[in-house]
Amino acid sequence: MKRLLILVILLLPAPLLLLGPRPSAAQGADGVQRGLELYARHCAICHGAEGRGDGPAAYLLSPKPRDFARGEFRLVTTRNGVPADEDLLRVLEKGMPGSAMPPWDRLPEADRKLVAGTVKGFWRADLFRLYADEGMSPQELQATVMEETTPGEAVSLEGEGEATLARVARGRVVYTQACAPCHGREGRGETTQKLIDSQGYPAPARDFTKGIFKGGAEARQLYARLRAGMKGTAMPTFGPDTLSDEEAWSVVHYIRTLVPAGVQERQEQRTQSLLIRRVKAIPADASEWWALCPPSYVALMPLWWRDKRPEGVLVQAAHDGTTLVLRLVWEDETENFSNLRQEDFHDGAAVQLSWDEDPPFFGMGDPASAVTIWSWKASWQRDEKGFLDIEAIYPAMHLDTYFPSQTDLKPGERPDPAAVSAPHHDPTFLSGWGAGNPMSNPERVSAVEVAGAKGQGSLTTALREAQAVQGSGSWDRGIWTLELRTKMAPEGCKGVSVAFAVWDGASNDRNGQKSVSIWHRLDLED
Repeated sequence: MKRLLILVILLLPAPLLLLGPRPSAAQGADGVQRGLELYARHCAICHGAEGRGDGPAAYLLSPKPRDFARGEFRLVTTRNGVPADEDLLRVLEKGMPGSAMPPWDRLPEADRKLVAGTVKGFWRADLFRLYADEGMSPQELQATVMEETTPGEAVSLEGEGEATLARVARGRVVYTQACAPCHGREGRGETTQKLIDSQGYPAPARDFTKGIFKGGAEARQLYARLRAGMKGTAMPTFGPDTLSDEEAWSVVHYIRTLVPAGVQERQEQRTQSLLIRRVKAIPADASEWWALCPPSYVALMPLWWRDKRPEGVLVQAAHDGTTLVLRLVWEDETENFSNLRQEDFHDGAAVQLSWDEDPPFFGMGDPASAVTIWSWKASWQRDEKGFLDIEAIYPAMHLDTYFPSQTDLKPGERPDPAAVSAPHHDPTFLSGWGAGNPMSNPERVSAVEVAGAKGQGSLTTALREAQAVQGSGSWDRGIWTLELRTKMAPEGCKGVSVAFAVWDGASNDRNGQKSVSIWHRLDLED
């Protein structure tokens, strides 16, 4: 708390230079405080309370959250590498595809500006402390920090021109000489070089053929990466003394020929309004769903980035006045329904709901704002056909029997594994089931777990009587289709924010290793 107070003091107008986008006289201390509150609510869980990239969720994320105190901002358009206000605001509005940095387009622009100021303020405050420790006078301190944190001249974007065949061909020649040593001759990021960032983390070169760029795939953004580099990474700066304007633009035009169409757009997350259609009767089959309830595409991002991932989910929703049904469709090459062995993980999906006008952080809420989660698990649904226990995976294993609760077993005869699975036991001898742990209950009433959370690590399963959501999933030729159904008064859906998550068992997804969306709004059709 003391260090946070110091930061607030440093950000106040007294030395206004310590704030990024300076607050107006009307904002003053109130604007600074508002920026810190917004940062604490939405950013600190990943980037840490003081912006050092050490938030409680940082260990789940790759690439790692940015350490703002280092001043190594990746996506800049200035020649000196200091981000302009527009650079920070662009990241806040669009996020960083290829990482777990989401967009914050749902925040008002005024709030995004305050967050940007807070982020740059962490860097300036750290420089202030560093140089103060070196014994600089107040005048030297102010001049030095101001000089190091003021954006320089913008990268010139002149000379873009057309991507003619000749320019693209020339771009490949320049690319082969300047870029291929790291990105590979065909742009797949294949290199024998060990590429790391300034903190020692692996920083592989971008595979252009995957089509995902943190700063966007637009020609001008790629050109800015060439000219300004990416501070803190192995991506160098190619200034005019290295590549002429014509050479740099030719490289950009060539790189864009390697990018598959539509990939960047599919991965970029944008806040949407998802319509819950009013129908006379809930659609009975797939053809009715597609006809009556056109789907919305919701992009997903893996928290630990990987190329093989569920890119997004198609969402359809309908209600008949009393029953709400959500239908989710996503790609998954394999069906994984067992998690009985320690190396096995099941497929799954979850819907997260918030009734707050300003929903909390989309990763499990926060202590002041609870969220509700409907979590469907493929293994739980498989158990509805007959509970799968460890004996089904290892049929020759040693079996314990408990008398007198299993009086139908005859001494000396090996029983069928199904006859000694969990439902045939006395819960007294199965401690999880006996203690009421829903994860251990072989007599579940649904494949969906209804739970609540107030922040990371606080997931709490609802009481049995509150387990009121039914789920039915089917996998067919690489596609999961899941329907979640619950009784809910229509007014209970108004103003609700919703987010989604998907687990791919074949990729060892479990717990916090998953692909998630940002918050969207449910729009109820009366």
